[in-house]
Amino acid sequence: LIALPKARENHELAWRYRKIGLLPEGTLGRELWRYYRERQFAFAGELGGVPEALVHHDITHILAGYDTDLEGELQTLAFVAGLRGEDPTSALFLVLLQNAAGGKARPKAEPTPGDMGLGFAPEKILAARDRGRATTEDFTRRRDFWDVMDRPVAELHQRFGIPPRPPPRRRCSTSPRSTSRARP
Repeated sequence: LIALPKARENHELAWRYRKIGLLPEGTLGRELWRYYRERQFAFAGELGGVPEALVHHDITHILAGYDTDLEGELQTLAFVAGLRGEDPTSALFLVLLQNAAGGKARPKAEPTPGDMGLGFAPEKILAARDRGRATTEDFTRRRDFWDVMDRPVAELHQRFGIPPRPPPRRRCSTSPRSTSRARP
C-alpha cells in the first residue's frame, strides 16, 4: 500500500508499534514488527508510515502467509475476496494496474512455476481465493488487533480457521526428452 506523507511523527503511536518487537517470537505482534522491519516499512505513527487504519491489511498478509510482491498482493486480495464471498476481479485489476504504473508491489526475484511470464501464477491466485473461502471466521474486517498481538500466529490460524497453504508445485521440465533407448 502507498503510505501517505506525514508532517510530524506521532511518538506515542510509533512507540506502541516499535515495542511489539519485544514480544515473543511467533506472536502476531512480533511477526508484524518483523514484517515491517524486513521490508523497511515505517510503522504507523512514524514519518512516511502507513495510516493505522490500514495496518489490518498487513496483518492479513501475515495471517494468510502471502508476501508483498505482486503475486503476494494478488493472493492476499483473492484470499480476502474468497473469505467475503466477493468477486475479486476489480481489486485484482487495480493492483495489476498499479503495478504496471510503477506502484509499490515488490518485484519477484525469480519467476515462479506457472507464472507464464505474467509475474504471478494464476493458479496461485485461485488457490488463495479457495483458501479464503475455506477460512471459517472473517478476521479481515477487524480494525483493532491489539487484543491478540501477544497471541501465537499458529493459535490465530486455528481460532480463525485459516487452512494451511498448499505445498508449492514442482516445476516440470520443459526440455525435450529423448525417446530413443540404447541397445544392449
